[in-house]
Amino acid sequence: MVPGASRVLVRSPQAADGDAVALGRLFRPDVVVLVADAGLGTINDVRLAVGALTAPTGVPAPVVVVLNRFDPADDLHRRNRDWLVDRDGMAVVTTPGEEDALAGCVLGRPGRTGDRAEG
Repeated sequence: MVPGASRVLVRSPQAADGDAVALGRLFRPDVVVLVADAGLGTINDVRLAVGALTAPTGVPAPVVVVLNRFDPADDLHRRNRDWLVDRDGMAVVTTPGEEDALAGCVLGRPGRTGDRAEG
């Protein structure tokens, strides 16, 4: 796990000579799990972070986005998830509720991501 410390965590300095992306490259992960808040600002934050992670100088691994504290009754949360899945083509799981799908993504077993179950 490589934690970052800001809304757009991947470019937070981890040391004088590198950020979370640089540290992630050193670990050579099979998958990157990007945890984001489900509310306001999510689309921008996730796009910036995924852009940095998947750039040629980024981490050479697939990215799974976890929308944390997801409330299926919250219209904004649902619209953010739908945008990331439908328009940006991202693999998205929500917590609480889709922990099994997240485990499948991390373990290399495709699971249901970005379900449209309404609350």
